[in-house]
Amino acid sequence: MPSKTRVYNWFIAMVAASCMTLYGFDSSVFNALQASENWLNWFNLDLKNDSYTVGLINTCYTIGAIVSGFFIGGPLADWLGRRAGMGIGCFITIIAAIIQAFAPKGKLGVFILGRVLIGIGQGTALTAGPVYIGEVSPPEIRGQVMTFWQLFYSVGAFIAYWINFACGKNREKLGEWDWRMVVIF
Repeated sequence: MPSKTRVYNWFIAMVAASCMTLYGFDSSVFNALQASENWLNWFNLDLKNDSYTVGLINTCYTIGAIVSGFFIGGPLADWLGRRAGMGIGCFITIIAAIIQAFAPKGKLGVFILGRVLIGIGQGTALTAGPVYIGEVSPPEIRGQVMTFWQLFYSVGAFIAYWINFACGKNREKLGEWDWRMVVIF
């Protein structure tokens, strides 16, 4: 029977790795938006004529994550602690998802702001997460619990794909919510 401390370590590692679920989800979700006529119409986009704009929208998520990972995540986690860094990053990600989902019609800049903020939130949370798991895990199980980090990325991507599938199958019923449901989850 594993000790309470050991069970706690596994649990903490799983909770910390859940930050990676957000990353897996958010990095997998944008392709579904490009397939949504409702999303394209909402922001007056045409995939043929606006391919560079769509590429920018996709890239700005990564830019936010890189900037945050280099300049915000590490110092914040050192100053306030790893758990606070993960929590603040996840909070920013939630706010950013709401901004994206409720961006006004035709206001692509608001949607892009949400994408950048999601990247910033992810960069902040993902900088603190693996360090925290490594710090709280005893050496004899550290390698095993660190595998949660990558596993939870795959879980997030899996969830995104199924939400994309469900929303894609029900586009007529959902209307403009077909893309909003994908973004807000």
